[in-house]
Amino acid sequence: MVQASRKRRQYLGSNGFRIDLNTTHSDGWRERSGHDRQSTTLRWDKTIGTSASAKTIISFSNIDQKTGGSSGLLKQDFDTKPWYNYQTFDFRKVKAFRVSTEIEKELEKDILLSFIPYFRWNEMDLLPGWAIFKSGSNYFGYDSTTRFYSLGLLTKYRQDFKPMKTRLIAGIDFDYSPGEYVEKRISVTKVGDKYTSYSYVTSTDNNYDFDATFTGISPYTQIEFSPLKKLRLTAGARYDILSYDYETHLAPNANRPSDITLHFSHISPKLGLTYDFAKEISAFISYNHAFRVPSSGDLFKGNSGTASTAVNLKPIKADSYETGVRGTIEKIFTYSASVYYMTKKDDIVSYSPQTGVTQRLNAGETEHKGTEIGLGIQPLKEIELNTSYSYAIHKYKAYKASASLDYSGKEIPQAPRNMLNTRLIYKPLVLNGGNAEIEWVRLGKYWINDANTEQYIGHDLFNFRMSYYISKAWGVYAKAINITDKLYAERVSKSGSDAALYAPGSPRTFFAGVIYKWGK
Repeated sequence: MVQASRKRRQYLGSNGFRIDLNTTHSDGWRERSGHDRQSTTLRWDKTIGTSASAKTIISFSNIDQKTGGSSGLLKQDFDTKPWYNYQTFDFRKVKAFRVSTEIEKELEKDILLSFIPYFRWNEMDLLPGWAIFKSGSNYFGYDSTTRFYSLGLLTKYRQDFKPMKTRLIAGIDFDYSPGEYVEKRISVTKVGDKYTSYSYVTSTDNNYDFDATFTGISPYTQIEFSPLKKLRLTAGARYDILSYDYETHLAPNANRPSDITLHFSHISPKLGLTYDFAKEISAFISYNHAFRVPSSGDLFKGNSGTASTAVNLKPIKADSYETGVRGTIEKIFTYSASVYYMTKKDDIVSYSPQTGVTQRLNAGETEHKGTEIGLGIQPLKEIELNTSYSYAIHKYKAYKASASLDYSGKEIPQAPRNMLNTRLIYKPLVLNGGNAEIEWVRLGKYWINDANTEQYIGHDLFNFRMSYYISKAWGVYAKAINITDKLYAERVSKSGSDAALYAPGSPRTFFAGVIYKWGK
């Protein structure tokens, strides 16, 4: 991999400027896993008088990627030649532009008003290898183009009051995002185990060409106050008024819905409490209700005669509860521990009744519960050890995929119960502000299908990183990923009666680079 980065920061009176430039080229360690990326970000900070400021960020990215890096292999190929790929023509090309300006104005000593107008534009051409499927004796896939732009405004009013250290926050968010989606079905030629070429299918029965405009208006409010010196209470709510205006440019059929406008509205409350038992220890408890509407792809891309079902998908609604404690001991030990419980109603899941057919369904209800623990120790200024561990169980409480398939009570696939991350960091003076770090990442076993009949056993990975600063402006870094050269899978999935597919992770890989900073 070749990567070059430059950062520049300059201050001119009340103006501050920063520019980040990055270009990356990688051939990838697997067949069809290379990519090229160019990106730039310009930031301009300006103070306006003594009570106002503005921060403008402009960014652009261009990505040309072969998507085979995430494609799966049969178990025998995964074990013997993980670098291999069945794909030869898949791609993903993205162009993205963003500009936003955050304006803050202090109206009075305890009153702050802020506005963030923004504009964004995206274009993506995608021909995914993972979407190729067999129908009869033939193979098919798709080539799609997605374009959209957004105009939006985020507003916030904040006022502080002396009684009970009260803080009031209120605002309204606006978003207007017209988009278009064009998808063409392709016929794929397979030679041996390789997909070697493709041609476009002339029939429009399974193609898409539609416009979908998303509009959102979301007022919100939040209040924080301390009825007791050590107690802090928070309460808030958000009201979302959302809609999609959909228009198809092809004749409606079993896979394509007719023109339709969909409306959604929902209120989402939240409550929180923190209590400081002492300067070094505090506890918290919270409740949050969340709401998410289906995406335009969920709603307007039916499959195998599911257009009428897709367009009637319900929004996801989640209720989560969490409580925990965090603190320090003698400025040497830090710790945090929490437990949580969450239920999702009408969770949107993918169901494949047969090869090449994927339907989006509301699962009914899912349950998520677990604990998270974080520990840190710094016995010396130069040495630090941090560990984070989570244990969680994610289940379908009510999910009947069809008249004959009921997954209620089964665990959700690709959701490991155990995850662990441990980092040992050494910061000797000889590295001149740099550090050396070794990291242990553990991913526990998980089910790979809804029926919970097959599992991935999980894996352990070790990584190493080091940096050294030659001067304030110049530095070098190096890192080694998967230093034991462990064969592992980034993801394992299984659809219906098909064989499981393993997406191999990177083997032992080395990186090195140079850091240069100029300006103040």
